[in-house]
Amino acid sequence: MTTLREGLRRLIERLASESTVAGDEPYPDFAYMIYWTKQVRSWAQAQRVLVQRRVLEVVSAEDFTANRYLRKYRVPELDDLAHAGASLTALLRVLDAFLETQSTEGSEVDQ
Repeated sequence: MTTLREGLRRLIERLASESTVAGDEPYPDFAYMIYWTKQVRSWAQAQRVLVQRRVLEVVSAEDFTANRYLRKYRVPELDDLAHAGASLTALLRVLDAFLETQSTEGSEVDQ
């Protein structure tokens, strides 16, 4: 038998992970990307690479879902906070863009 608390937790998790329909609130992906861009700009290259590895470990887990708001994922080396799945996928995209840009700039300097 499921407890009331467990039932509510499952319901909230399901609702938080469902995609929106036209007219509903917008998916927060853009806001997450803006937030993470501001954060990542201040990080050193080594920290970006390390955090990218750690985020990939979390995102690659079998039970990972890119939920919108339910903060249930912790990333070592990032911070002490729990993050929503959509926030971590946005962070991964931002890190990929930063690291790709830096590798492109580095290869242009070498030529």
